[in-house]
Amino acid sequence: MFIKLKFKILNINSENDKALLETEIDILEGVRNVNIDSQSGESWVEFDTDKISQEKIFGKIEELKFKTKKEWLESQPMTKEHTYFVQGMHCASCEVLIEKN
Repeated sequence: MFIKLKFKILNINSENDKALLETEIDILEGVRNVNIDSQSGESWVEFDTDKISQEKIFGKIEELKFKTKKEWLESQPMTKEHTYFVQGMHCASCEVLIEKN
């Protein structure tokens, strides 16, 4: 199951630190997306819990000599959202088509 994990990474001092962390976390098997704010340290990682654990992700961060603030930990299951655009249609057109069918 894919989840999105939100936490804080401490002691990020530059854009290079951000790039290093994002690159090293992103290449871990099971990680789909990583986004780190270099100013605040707020971090989001989307990953497949069947392929990788939170502990392995935190272990990689600590291996790179960064600390995490796990008390700020938040996770949520990922849901898929689909948006479709149909050219030339708007809500009034949809209602008319539904009524005719």
